[in-house]
Amino acid sequence: MKKLLFMAVCALLVSACSDKHEHQHGMDADEHHEMTVMTAEDTDNGALLRKVREDEIGKAVTCPVMGTKFKVKANTQVADYKGKSYYFCCASCHKPFEKNPEKYIK
Repeated sequence: MKKLLFMAVCALLVSACSDKHEHQHGMDADEHHEMTVMTAEDTDNGALLRKVREDEIGKAVTCPVMGTKFKVKANTQVADYKGKSYYFCCASCHKPFEKNPEKYIK
């Protein structure tokens, strides 16, 4: 009985973790990559938001905000900060990064 209860709790935790990303952005994984392309602009903290370059398309990256691994597409949003490029998995991830990039860089 304890084993069955343990397995049920584990299944709930795994489900909650996988739903967290979808819930926070209100879209599923496929929709994350159907975002609008942003234009280059400076932010108040020194991050430069820009369009992805041709040579970056297909590159395997991790979103600094969500920790999601994905491949860069033509409409992926990018911020250059302190000499490094940061790629975002969806249209809303660049916003918290803009507010406090130090929180998300590693």
